[in-house]
Amino acid sequence: MSFRGRMLLFFVIVVVIPMVAVGIVLWSLIAESEIGRADAELAGALNVATAVYEGARANALDDLREVSSADRIERAAVEGDRDQLARAATRLARRNDAVESIALYDRDGEEIAVVGTPQALAFATAIQRGPGGRRIGRIGVSTTRAREYVEEMSERAGVEARVVREGEHLAGTLPGAAGANPLATAIESPEAEFRGRYGRVQDAVGAPAQVGVFQDADRIAASIADGRRLVLAILLAFLVLALALSLLVVRSLGGQVGRLLGAARRLGSGDFDARVPADGRDEFAALAREFNLMSERLRQNVDELERRRREREQAIRRVGEAFASGLDRGGIARLAARSAVEACSAEAGRTIAADRADGKPASVGSDDRRITKALGAAESAARESPDQPTAVNRDGVHALATALRGAPEPDRHRRGLGSLAIARDGAPFDEAERDLFAYLAAQASVSLDNAGLHEATREEAVTDSLTGLYNRRHFDAALDGEIGRSRRFGGDVGLLMLDLDGFKPVNDEHGHAEGDRVLSELAALLRTLTRDVDHLARYGGDEIAVILPETDVEGAQLLAERVRAGVERLSLRPPGAAEPLSITASIGVAAFPESAEDRRALLRAADGALYQAKRRGGNRVMRADSTAVPR
Repeated sequence: MSFRGRMLLFFVIVVVIPMVAVGIVLWSLIAESEIGRADAELAGALNVATAVYEGARANALDDLREVSSADRIERAAVEGDRDQLARAATRLARRNDAVESIALYDRDGEEIAVVGTPQALAFATAIQRGPGGRRIGRIGVSTTRAREYVEEMSERAGVEARVVREGEHLAGTLPGAAGANPLATAIESPEAEFRGRYGRVQDAVGAPAQVGVFQDADRIAASIADGRRLVLAILLAFLVLALALSLLVVRSLGGQVGRLLGAARRLGSGDFDARVPADGRDEFAALAREFNLMSERLRQNVDELERRRREREQAIRRVGEAFASGLDRGGIARLAARSAVEACSAEAGRTIAADRADGKPASVGSDDRRITKALGAAESAARESPDQPTAVNRDGVHALATALRGAPEPDRHRRGLGSLAIARDGAPFDEAERDLFAYLAAQASVSLDNAGLHEATREEAVTDSLTGLYNRRHFDAALDGEIGRSRRFGGDVGLLMLDLDGFKPVNDEHGHAEGDRVLSELAALLRTLTRDVDHLARYGGDEIAVILPETDVEGAQLLAERVRAGVERLSLRPPGAAEPLSITASIGVAAFPESAEDRRALLRAADGALYQAKRRGGNRVMRADSTAVPR
């Protein structure tokens, strides 16, 4: 192969291949960066949509007070005349131009009438009360149509918008897209293509609405194309420059090409630390120095590319870890601190989650006392200015901290979730690092907020909302588990079935609110008499079931007697009553394996004993018959 051919091969190996690799990586990164920025803008637009929705609801409060205090409305509500109430609401809606819709419900939540436009949104609601403060119904008033809402939201957020309720398109600003799939996130219209996302806004009246925000997909594609063209132009310019330098080297080398070719081969093999001897002041020495400089620049470019690739991989891995953490707040706190330290080149960091059970901060990095003090000083400053990251300099240690806050509540208050802080000794954090830190803190806030919602939802799924006891679903699962444990390891499982005597007259004579109070007091009594390992569940109505691990029928009967006596001592006086309520309980007692061979048989045994207690006049404990059951 000729000298020129070899130099061409050298050029391809040293310059073209790395630049193609750089171009491929940057080609992908540009698209992902633009799409990520578009998604962040859409998320911000959904926050604006929520704020506009809450503002519309607040705007309806004055009209709500006017409508709810109207004489005809109040008189018809007190008299319970549904027809008169509907007619009065219709006249008020017609007379008040600001009112778009009025919704009326009785005290049990049953709809009486909804008058006005079906496109009304953002209802303000109020409880209607009769003489003596008795609740007689609920009224809702809307002053906002779907069209007005999406137009205001679109103007404030700078995006196109649409609102959908129960699969029906109510209104939107997307040109020519009203007939599209109401919940589609990718929409084509004659004018443009749009890309968006949806969020739910809950109304106190009717079904929740889905609010969609959209951006012009062509604008995103154009941004990606512009970025890629810029990268391509830079790469081509670099290639042209490298080619020109290569041709100059070929013409000026002469007889000392061997050494340069050897160095080039080492460079082509990936050894960017290889250097060409540059002794002397002749042209070859100058060329060798230029070659060494080019090698160093290539090494820096490749190192920078490798660093960015590693950061990208770490970011992707962190996302996976966040999903794998199962919305665990401790895991999210540790992940947030580690991500902020690594991304901002800090020496230490910590996340303090306000609602963590153990109250311990999640700390990473150095535990040097100076750095720890700087972190504390930054956290204190962040509590004073919770709206933005705060920087402090304490004895040469620079620290950044910011408050973590949840999504806005209905009253626009943002719940505090804790704080995130990082620190390092020496150089202060520049603007780019501060922006990156603020972004990571925002993501941590969203993750911690979602984790709290997830845990609350999981708790509600197994808990009775009135008594705070477990519900029937948890009871069935817990009883299966305790019986399975008894079969594997031995031991007994006691079961109490408790039913209040004469509970129906309490509801009939004093109202369901008083009956609910009785059940709440009963639940509180049971918690004081049982152990932490026992399972207390509202089985149905006023019937309570108690699972007693490692408790035989004798122990279960002793507890049942204490519970019966405790219920008999309860003194609950309804408002306006001369005498306190006379509350007693009948309790059926059974145990596995003494009373039954499986879960169903155990339930039948305890229920049968409860039935016997009821038949014998109540206010007593009855024990199920024993049966010989092998384990």
